[in-house]
Amino acid sequence: MDDNQLSIAAALFELGIPACVIASAVYAPRCRKAAIVVIGALSLPLVLYLSIAASYLLGPASKGDTFAFYAMWAMTFEAYLAVLVGAVILSLVPRPSNLFVRFALGVASVPALYFLFSTLA
Repeated sequence: MDDNQLSIAAALFELGIPACVIASAVYAPRCRKAAIVVIGALSLPLVLYLSIAASYLLGPASKGDTFAFYAMWAMTFEAYLAVLVGAVILSLVPRPSNLFVRFALGVASVPALYFLFSTLA
């Protein structure tokens, strides 16, 4: 597997998981409480990807933006996976039941999950 295939596979995974979680939150009301926590946790990496993609699309002549766009998928895959696994485990907690608070719980868990990942890895 070469670098291009690795980047494409990582990009499909990192964009496909949130799409599947959002679809399950919309179409399966039973899964909504768990899916909201995962969506909250994955919102910060998605904002990062969106900002890097926007800087690449607005200034494609810059070598730094081009490198960041093509390398971000493979370079952040392990941290993304750690945040995803932690969010899935955290989503199993039944309380709080308010969806907005559960979303905020997912967002707030990202620094703790990344800290755990960086210290254990």
